Amino acid sequence: MTQMKLVKIVTHHENPDKAAELFAEEEVVAVGYADLGDFRKLGRDEIKRKSQKVWKRSEHESAKDASQLIMFRDEVKNEDIVFAYKGNNEVALVGQIVGQHKYNTKNKVGDPKGEIGYPNQRKVKWWDSPRNFDRSFLPKELSEWVARPGTISVREYNIKKLKKALQEIPSEETVTRALEIQSEDEIKDYIQKHPGDLEEGLLIVKREYPTSRGPMDFLAKDKNAIHTVIEVKTKAGDTTATQTRRYMRAYAKEKKRKVANIRGIIVAEEFTPNCLEDVADLVRHGFDLRLYKCRKKFHFESKSEFE
Repeated sequence: MTQMKLVKIVTHHENPDKAAELFAEEEVVAVGYADLGDFRKLGRDEIKRKSQKVWKRSEHESAKDASQLIMFRDEVKNEDIVFAYKGNNEVALVGQIVGQHKYNTKNKVGDPKGEIGYPNQRKVKWWDSPRNFDRSFLPKELSEWVARPGTISVREYNIKKLKKALQEIPSEETVTRALEIQSEDEIKDYIQKHPGDLEEGLLIVKREYPTSRGPMDFLAKDKNAIHTVIEVKTKAGDTTATQTRRYMRAYAKEKKRKVANIRGIIVAEEFTPNCLEDVADLVRHGFDLRLYKCRKKFHFESKSEFE
Protein backbone atom coordinates (compact mmCIF):
# COMPACT_ATOMS: atom_id res chain seq x y z
CA MET A 1 0.00 0.00 0.00
CA THR A 2 1.51 3.30 -1.08
CA GLN A 3 -1.33 5.64 -0.09
CA MET A 4 -2.51 6.39 3.45
CA LYS A 5 -5.38 8.51 4.71
CA LEU A 6 -4.25 11.59 6.62
CA VAL A 7 -6.53 13.37 9.06
CA LYS A 8 -6.04 16.95 10.28
CA ILE A 9 -7.87 17.89 13.49
CA VAL A 10 -7.64 21.31 15.12
CA THR A 11 -6.87 20.83 18.81
CA HIS A 12 -9.02 23.65 20.21
CA HIS A 13 -9.99 27.08 18.90
CA GLU A 14 -9.62 28.87 22.25
CA ASN A 15 -7.09 26.81 24.22
CA PRO A 16 -5.02 24.92 21.61
CA ASP A 17 -1.89 24.40 23.72
CA LYS A 18 -3.72 22.89 26.69
CA ALA A 19 -5.82 20.71 24.41
CA ALA A 20 -2.69 19.35 22.71
CA GLU A 21 -1.12 18.68 26.10
CA LEU A 22 -4.18 16.70 27.23
CA PHE A 23 -4.47 14.85 23.91
CA ALA A 24 -0.93 13.58 24.45
CA GLU A 25 -1.54 12.72 28.11
CA GLU A 26 -4.82 10.85 27.51
CA GLU A 27 -3.68 9.40 24.16
CA VAL A 28 -6.76 10.64 22.30
CA VAL A 29 -7.77 13.10 19.65
CA ALA A 30 -11.08 14.89 20.19
CA VAL A 31 -13.57 17.35 18.76
CA GLY A 32 -16.12 19.55 20.51
CA TYR A 33 -19.87 19.60 19.78
CA ALA A 34 -20.45 18.63 23.43
CA ASP A 35 -23.81 20.45 23.45
CA LEU A 36 -25.15 17.91 20.95
CA GLY A 37 -24.62 15.11 23.46
CA ASP A 38 -23.83 11.50 22.51
CA PHE A 39 -24.41 11.20 18.76
CA ARG A 40 -22.98 7.70 18.25
CA LYS A 41 -26.31 6.28 17.08
CA LEU A 42 -27.62 9.33 15.26
CA GLY A 43 -27.84 9.61 11.48
CA ARG A 44 -26.83 12.63 9.44
CA ASP A 45 -30.32 14.15 9.36
CA GLU A 46 -30.79 13.66 13.09
CA ILE A 47 -27.49 15.43 13.81
CA LYS A 48 -28.55 18.29 11.53
CA ARG A 49 -31.87 18.69 13.32
CA LYS A 50 -30.16 18.61 16.70
CA SER A 51 -27.65 21.26 15.56
CA GLN A 52 -30.49 23.48 14.34
CA LYS A 53 -32.40 23.07 17.60
CA VAL A 54 -29.52 23.50 20.05
CA TRP A 55 -27.52 26.19 18.25
CA LYS A 56 -30.17 27.67 15.93
CA ARG A 57 -27.98 26.80 12.95
CA SER A 58 -28.97 27.49 9.37
CA GLU A 59 -29.47 24.62 6.94
CA HIS A 60 -25.96 25.10 5.57
CA GLU A 61 -24.33 25.39 9.00
CA SER A 62 -26.10 22.34 10.42
CA ALA A 63 -25.16 20.31 7.35
CA LYS A 64 -21.53 21.25 7.92
CA ASP A 65 -21.76 20.23 11.59
CA ALA A 66 -23.21 16.86 10.59
CA SER A 67 -20.55 16.34 7.92
CA GLN A 68 -17.70 17.04 10.35
CA LEU A 69 -19.10 14.72 13.03
CA ILE A 70 -19.92 11.89 10.61
CA MET A 71 -16.40 12.17 9.21
CA PHE A 72 -14.87 11.96 12.69
CA ARG A 73 -17.11 9.07 13.75
CA ASP A 74 -17.37 6.93 10.61
CA GLU A 75 -14.94 7.98 7.89
CA VAL A 76 -11.79 8.20 10.00
CA LYS A 77 -10.54 4.62 10.37
CA ASN A 78 -8.08 2.77 12.55
CA GLU A 79 -4.49 3.12 11.26
CA ASP A 80 -5.24 6.50 9.62
CA ILE A 81 -2.52 9.01 10.42
CA VAL A 82 -3.67 12.06 12.37
CA PHE A 83 -2.14 15.53 12.70
CA ALA A 84 -3.19 17.52 15.77
CA TYR A 85 -2.96 21.12 14.54
CA LYS A 86 -2.79 23.98 17.05
CA GLY A 87 -3.10 26.76 14.52
CA ASN A 88 -0.59 29.60 14.17
CA ASN A 89 1.34 27.31 11.79
CA GLU A 90 2.17 24.74 14.50
CA VAL A 91 1.53 21.00 14.38
CA ALA A 92 1.47 19.66 17.95
CA LEU A 93 1.31 15.89 17.46
CA VAL A 94 1.37 13.19 14.81
CA GLY A 95 0.10 9.67 15.42
CA GLN A 96 -2.11 6.82 14.31
CA ILE A 97 -5.79 6.20 15.08
CA VAL A 98 -6.18 3.00 17.14
CA GLY A 99 -9.77 3.12 18.38
CA GLN A 100 -13.37 3.73 17.37
CA HIS A 101 -15.33 6.84 18.27
CA LYS A 102 -16.30 7.09 21.94
CA TYR A 103 -18.31 9.62 23.90
CA ASN A 104 -16.16 10.04 27.00
CA THR A 105 -16.81 12.55 29.77
CA LYS A 106 -14.65 10.75 32.34
CA ASN A 107 -11.13 11.75 31.29
CA LYS A 108 -9.45 15.19 31.37
CA VAL A 109 -10.21 15.88 27.72
CA GLY A 110 -13.93 15.10 27.94
CA ASP A 111 -14.69 16.33 31.47
CA PRO A 112 -17.51 18.90 31.03
CA LYS A 113 -16.09 20.86 33.98
CA GLY A 114 -12.53 20.67 32.66
CA GLU A 115 -10.52 23.06 30.53
CA ILE A 116 -11.39 21.44 27.19
CA GLY A 117 -14.73 19.63 27.49
CA TYR A 118 -14.35 17.59 24.30
CA PRO A 119 -16.15 14.25 24.84
CA ASN A 120 -16.10 13.00 21.23
CA GLN A 121 -12.84 11.10 21.10
CA ARG A 122 -10.75 8.56 19.21
CA LYS A 123 -7.82 6.70 20.76
CA VAL A 124 -4.47 7.55 19.19
CA LYS A 125 -0.95 6.20 19.45
CA TRP A 126 0.95 9.48 19.35
CA TRP A 127 4.48 9.21 18.03
CA ASP A 128 7.36 10.47 20.15
CA SER A 129 8.54 12.64 17.28
CA PRO A 130 8.06 14.93 15.54
CA ARG A 131 6.16 17.16 17.95
CA ASN A 132 5.42 20.90 18.13
CA PHE A 133 6.90 21.80 14.76
CA ASP A 134 6.17 24.53 12.25
CA ARG A 135 4.06 23.33 9.34
CA SER A 136 6.63 24.79 6.93
CA PHE A 137 8.80 21.72 7.64
CA LEU A 138 6.21 19.62 5.79
CA PRO A 139 6.11 19.33 2.00
CA LYS A 140 4.28 22.30 0.50
CA GLU A 141 1.09 20.44 -0.30
CA LEU A 142 0.81 19.12 3.28
CA SER A 143 1.78 22.45 4.82
CA GLU A 144 -1.06 24.13 2.93
CA TRP A 145 -3.49 21.32 3.74
CA VAL A 146 -3.11 21.38 7.53
CA ALA A 147 -3.77 25.14 7.56
CA ARG A 148 -7.02 24.95 5.62
CA PRO A 149 -10.18 26.09 7.45
CA GLY A 150 -12.28 23.51 9.25
CA THR A 151 -11.95 21.40 12.38
CA ILE A 152 -11.40 18.20 10.41
CA SER A 153 -9.81 17.63 7.01
CA VAL A 154 -8.99 14.34 5.31
CA ARG A 155 -6.78 13.50 2.34
CA GLU A 156 -4.78 10.67 0.79
CA TYR A 157 -0.99 10.83 0.70
CA ASN A 158 1.96 8.68 -0.29
CA ILE A 159 3.17 6.92 2.85
CA LYS A 160 6.78 6.66 1.67
CA LYS A 161 6.94 10.40 0.99
CA LEU A 162 5.28 11.13 4.34
CA LYS A 163 7.74 9.02 6.31
CA LYS A 164 10.65 10.73 4.63
CA ALA A 165 9.23 14.20 5.36
CA LEU A 166 8.53 13.39 9.02
CA GLN A 167 11.95 11.82 9.51
CA GLU A 168 13.60 15.05 8.36
CA ILE A 169 11.75 17.29 10.83
CA PRO A 170 14.12 18.24 13.67
CA SER A 171 13.18 17.55 17.27
CA GLU A 172 11.60 20.31 19.35
CA GLU A 173 14.74 20.52 21.47
CA THR A 174 16.94 20.72 18.38
CA VAL A 175 14.84 23.51 16.89
CA THR A 176 15.01 25.59 20.06
CA ARG A 177 18.71 25.07 20.58
CA ALA A 178 19.80 25.39 16.97
CA LEU A 179 17.75 28.43 16.07
CA GLU A 180 18.73 30.52 19.07
CA ILE A 181 21.45 33.04 18.31
CA GLN A 182 23.49 33.18 21.47
CA SER A 183 25.55 36.33 20.89
CA GLU A 184 26.82 38.90 18.42
CA ASP A 185 30.09 36.96 18.23
CA GLU A 186 28.22 33.96 16.86
CA ILE A 187 26.93 36.07 13.98
CA LYS A 188 30.35 37.68 13.45
CA ASP A 189 32.11 34.33 13.38
CA TYR A 190 29.74 33.10 10.70
CA ILE A 191 30.10 36.25 8.59
CA GLN A 192 33.89 36.04 8.83
CA LYS A 193 33.83 32.46 7.54
CA HIS A 194 31.02 32.90 5.00
CA PRO A 195 30.90 36.56 3.85
CA GLY A 196 29.39 35.48 0.52
CA ASP A 197 26.28 34.31 2.37
CA LEU A 198 25.67 37.90 3.42
CA GLU A 199 26.27 39.33 -0.05
CA GLU A 200 27.63 37.61 -3.13
CA GLY A 201 31.22 38.67 -3.77
CA LEU A 202 31.67 40.26 -0.34
CA LEU A 203 35.24 40.06 1.05
CA ILE A 204 36.26 40.77 4.62
CA VAL A 205 39.20 43.21 4.89
CA LYS A 206 39.46 43.20 8.69
CA ARG A 207 37.40 42.29 11.71
CA GLU A 208 37.30 44.91 14.49
CA TYR A 209 38.72 47.58 12.20
CA PRO A 210 39.89 50.56 14.35
CA THR A 211 38.53 54.07 13.71
CA SER A 212 38.55 57.34 15.63
CA ARG A 213 35.01 56.47 16.78
CA GLY A 214 35.97 53.00 18.01
CA PRO A 215 36.36 49.65 16.24
CA MET A 216 33.77 48.76 13.59
CA ASP A 217 32.75 45.10 13.54
CA PHE A 218 33.98 44.56 9.97
CA LEU A 219 35.55 46.48 7.15
CA ALA A 220 34.77 44.70 3.89
CA LYS A 221 34.73 45.19 0.13
CA ASP A 222 31.67 44.34 -1.91
CA LYS A 223 31.67 42.72 -5.36
CA ASN A 224 32.30 46.14 -6.91
CA ALA A 225 35.31 46.75 -4.60
CA ILE A 226 33.40 49.43 -2.66
CA HIS A 227 34.49 49.67 0.97
CA THR A 228 31.71 48.55 3.27
CA VAL A 229 31.25 49.10 7.01
CA ILE A 230 29.43 46.19 8.70
CA GLU A 231 27.80 46.51 12.12
CA VAL A 232 26.43 43.37 13.82
CA LYS A 233 23.78 43.20 16.55
CA THR A 234 21.48 40.56 17.95
CA LYS A 235 18.94 43.40 18.28
CA ALA A 236 19.57 46.58 16.33
CA GLY A 237 18.31 49.33 18.62
CA ASP A 238 17.80 53.06 18.75
CA THR A 239 21.50 53.97 18.45
CA THR A 240 22.62 51.37 15.91
CA ALA A 241 22.04 53.45 12.77
CA THR A 242 23.83 56.45 14.30
CA GLN A 243 26.73 54.25 15.38
CA THR A 244 27.10 52.84 11.87
CA ARG A 245 26.94 56.31 10.34
CA ARG A 246 29.76 57.45 12.66
CA TYR A 247 31.96 54.56 11.56
CA MET A 248 31.26 55.36 7.90
CA ARG A 249 32.16 59.01 8.41
CA ALA A 250 35.26 58.22 10.46
CA TYR A 251 36.55 55.81 7.81
CA ALA A 252 35.78 58.29 5.02
CA LYS A 253 37.66 61.04 6.85
CA GLU A 254 40.63 58.74 7.50
CA LYS A 255 40.85 57.69 3.85
CA LYS A 256 39.96 61.16 2.56
CA ARG A 257 36.94 59.87 0.69
CA LYS A 258 33.38 61.01 0.36
CA VAL A 259 31.08 59.17 2.70
CA ALA A 260 28.71 58.74 -0.24
CA ASN A 261 31.28 56.34 -1.72
CA ILE A 262 31.22 54.06 1.32
CA ARG A 263 28.51 51.53 2.02
CA GLY A 264 27.09 50.49 5.35
CA ILE A 265 25.45 47.19 6.36
CA ILE A 266 23.63 46.40 9.59
CA VAL A 267 23.12 42.72 10.36
CA ALA A 268 20.74 41.80 13.19
CA GLU A 269 18.29 39.19 14.33
CA GLU A 270 15.79 41.91 15.20
CA PHE A 271 15.35 45.61 14.39
CA THR A 272 13.49 48.08 16.60
CA PRO A 273 11.02 50.46 14.91
CA ASN A 274 13.27 53.42 15.77
CA CYS A 275 16.22 51.74 14.11
CA LEU A 276 14.21 51.21 10.93
CA GLU A 277 13.10 54.85 10.95
CA ASP A 278 16.67 56.09 11.51
CA VAL A 279 18.00 53.98 8.64
CA ALA A 280 15.25 55.24 6.32
CA ASP A 281 16.14 58.81 7.27
CA LEU A 282 19.85 58.26 6.59
CA VAL A 283 19.08 56.71 3.20
CA ARG A 284 16.98 59.77 2.32
CA HIS A 285 20.03 61.88 3.17
CA GLY A 286 22.25 59.98 0.76
CA PHE A 287 23.81 57.23 2.89
CA ASP A 288 24.12 53.82 1.22
CA LEU A 289 22.94 51.74 4.14
CA ARG A 290 21.43 48.22 3.94
CA LEU A 291 19.78 46.02 6.52
CA TYR A 292 20.06 42.23 6.69
CA LYS A 293 17.97 40.14 9.05
CA CYS A 294 19.91 37.19 10.45
CA ARG A 295 18.24 33.78 10.84
CA LYS A 296 19.68 30.36 11.40
CA LYS A 297 18.68 27.64 8.96
CA PHE A 298 18.51 23.86 8.96
CA HIS A 299 20.02 21.65 6.30
CA PHE A 300 18.66 18.14 5.76
CA GLU A 301 20.00 14.96 4.26
CA SER A 302 17.88 12.13 2.91
CA LYS A 303 17.85 8.99 5.05
CA SER A 304 18.54 5.87 3.02
CA GLU A 305 16.04 3.70 4.86
CA PHE A 306 13.18 5.72 3.36
CA GLU A 307 14.50 5.71 -0.20
